[in-house]
Amino acid sequence: MTDLNNIVKILDNDNLSYAIKPLAQGIGGIFQFVFQKPIKYGIAKNAELESLAKSLQSNLEEIPSDNRTDANIGLAGKVIEDSIYKLSEETLREYFAKLIAKCFDDRYEVHPRYSELLKSMSGEDAKLLQLFYDKQVIIKGNIKFKTPLVNENENRFFNYTPERFFVYKEKMDSYISRDYDSSVRQSYFLDKTEEIYIEKPFMTLDNLGLIQVAKDKQWTPVTPSVNHILQKQDLRELASIPSGLKSMPLDTFTREEIIVDSYELNSIGYDLASIVCS
Repeated sequence: MTDLNNIVKILDNDNLSYAIKPLAQGIGGIFQFVFQKPIKYGIAKNAELESLAKSLQSNLEEIPSDNRTDANIGLAGKVIEDSIYKLSEETLREYFAKLIAKCFDDRYEVHPRYSELLKSMSGEDAKLLQLFYDKQVIIKGNIKFKTPLVNENENRFFNYTPERFFVYKEKMDSYISRDYDSSVRQSYFLDKTEEIYIEKPFMTLDNLGLIQVAKDKQWTPVTPSVNHILQKQDLRELASIPSGLKSMPLDTFTREEIIVDSYELNSIGYDLASIVCS
């Protein structure tokens, strides 16, 4: 059985600096109010609440004394309430601790939507937000191609391969949006290109309105490698290809277009990530 009083004592203890105590006591009161029923019905677990409280305490201590404010204590209450069903996810628990603390830091503007966005994420979605923040750009690529139908007229139709995602293993600090010469465009570094499997979390961040096509970063050090990898992809191995076509020569499948796009956090995504991922 979770003892909420012990959790609150983590926030308000004798080791806290004098200046932070009033904030900690206020948050402790919110904890008592918000987590009563989740504790009663077993939604909130002892270890998870302790972890949230310890992380929150640590983040509060990092706020310079001149920047501490209780002006947004109501917003902090909303963030704490939104965290209830996400405490089992370690990454999201850490994000919520940072977001709660930033409500008491006048250097940051915490929008009420931020906690709603976190509440809509899974742990994998949260990790992808961190990856976007760290890597700046993620490359998505697939192939538009034609394949003959199995009939006497050999009519053709367009098909698309599943989307694949890639990042540059090192910090990406060079981009070319246009007018790059062919020698740069054709050079690739497969050893620095990593394929990642993020289809579902990518879709979630896109649906939440946190990412966008990076129009000014369409060429990156990964782009030539991705083009090369997709060019070498054996289309006969696709699950969507009818079994009757899988034994046909590879040149039967005509690549109409290799589609490669760079994606980045948009302004909302970056503002949120700069608070919870830094």
